[in-house]
Amino acid sequence: MHAPGSPRLFSGWIVLAGAFLSFATAAGLMHSYAVFFVAFLGEFGWSRAETSVAYAVSQLISGVSAPLVGVLVDRLGPRILVLVGGSVLAVGLAANSYVSSLWQLEAYWSHLGSDHHRHGDRLCGRLLDERLDL
Repeated sequence: MHAPGSPRLFSGWIVLAGAFLSFATAAGLMHSYAVFFVAFLGEFGWSRAETSVAYAVSQLISGVSAPLVGVLVDRLGPRILVLVGGSVLAVGLAANSYVSSLWQLEAYWSHLGSDHHRHGDRLCGRLLDERLDL
């Protein structure tokens, strides 16, 4: 219970912290491809060009999906997209652990590219705009 006279934590700060963690996680996962690149080359024996296609496609899908995510944020609201995006991200990461061929890597990593925007700057910006009176 809140004691009288003690400062109360503004809920906007909690939303800010959650938005930061959500965006940092999504961006970190999306741009961590270089960390796994050498492991993909060694484990599967793919060429650098073949392995790089997965990241290139994910960036392309990320850019193409941005307007769609913007429309979804306006229609559904940021809270629903954070929930859906987090769930989709978890499924995509689980699927990435079972990659055994190049097409799977490209499909799953492209999935992360589209999910990046469900936690990206548009979503976090809109969420913070609603919660913080700026």
